[in-house]
Amino acid sequence: MSQNSRNYSITDILVREFERFKNNYPLPLHVIRTVHSIIDCRTPVFGGHMFECPDEHFSLILFNSCKKRNCPTCQHAEMEYWAHVQKERILNTGHYHIVFKHPDFLHREFLSNYSEYANLLFDAAGDTLKELSGNRIKPGIILILHTHGRNNEIHPHIHCAITDGGMNERGEYERFDESLMSSENISRIFQKQYLRKLRKRLKNGRIAHETESQEFTSMISKKGMSVFVSNRYDRGEWLISYFARNSRGGSIRNNQILHIDEEKIRYRYLDAGKSQVETEMNIDTFIQRFLYHIPPDRFNTIRYYGLYSTGCVEDYQKIRKLLNQKVYTKPERKGVGEKETMVCPVCGKSLIHREIFSRNSIPFLLLKKLKFNPEAIRSLYWMNPDKIRGLKYHWIEPPTSNSETVANRIA
Repeated sequence: MSQNSRNYSITDILVREFERFKNNYPLPLHVIRTVHSIIDCRTPVFGGHMFECPDEHFSLILFNSCKKRNCPTCQHAEMEYWAHVQKERILNTGHYHIVFKHPDFLHREFLSNYSEYANLLFDAAGDTLKELSGNRIKPGIILILHTHGRNNEIHPHIHCAITDGGMNERGEYERFDESLMSSENISRIFQKQYLRKLRKRLKNGRIAHETESQEFTSMISKKGMSVFVSNRYDRGEWLISYFARNSRGGSIRNNQILHIDEEKIRYRYLDAGKSQVETEMNIDTFIQRFLYHIPPDRFNTIRYYGLYSTGCVEDYQKIRKLLNQKVYTKPERKGVGEKETMVCPVCGKSLIHREIFSRNSIPFLLLKKLKFNPEAIRSLYWMNPDKIRGLKYHWIEPPTSNSETVANRIA
């Protein structure tokens, strides 16, 4: 059996293999819960909405999304909406791109204590940028945690977009001295902040290591902390587009999969030189690498500091005015990331929202229209993965009790 990226998805791999995988490998509870949500995404498990043509030519059922950050099915719309909001919100000034990298030899320790090491990385990066500005200038900062490298292996690092200046004590926008924005200077500050916060966590037991604390921190000091600093970008929109591609939807996309059989999977990715590279691995290794990047429940992988934080709205709006930008209001979600045209294919009229149905239930209007008993509908369509699996389905009138085409996939 083999399939390719045109009709195969990561969700299908999880549906087929996850129960066996979790019985063979110990997994954190939050990972198991997340994978089950991904498997059930846009199925009756999450309930949904029913839409109908005003003249009752056509009915449409849309199942709700799981909205898990790593879900390859539903997160494209989330990614587009996040990018849309940030591009409206970003200040009309230059930005720098900074990457703070976790020490390579601590990657496995990161997996064993995700929250503590990730918060350590965020805290060290945030305080590095505060010290960089001398706590005198308040810039706008967006920090995003990425945990994967190009081949989906564990590689924790933080991407940062920071304005080229910020609000000073006089309420004016003041730009940074460019000499501050060197990788050597920022790396030195970052290593100091990282080690300071690591020692504190080692002392209070939040992070444990088999070697002595002093020896452990000495190893990091000798190896140094890697930081990348870009040249100044005139505007920040490009950075938002770049960040968005990896801020939602997990570490690999369905369209990267080239081939899969019972034991192996082949997919493509971009290497450091932006060339397409194909790689092949066994299914268990692929699943394991996919699961590496599922964060704990309610863990914030995107954080905002300074002018971009929720606590600086007044200062942020003042700076927007100084930069000749209108007052910011959050864009509506409606229409962003939606590709489906909500019109009747028979008469062209816009569909009307008729009903919200809850988890694992069947829309009342559907029962009324089909005149089936609930168990018949449930067994024919609701419990049949081949008919339910996917993004969307529509129901065409008039169906009959023995109809095989009541559910038609339009995903």
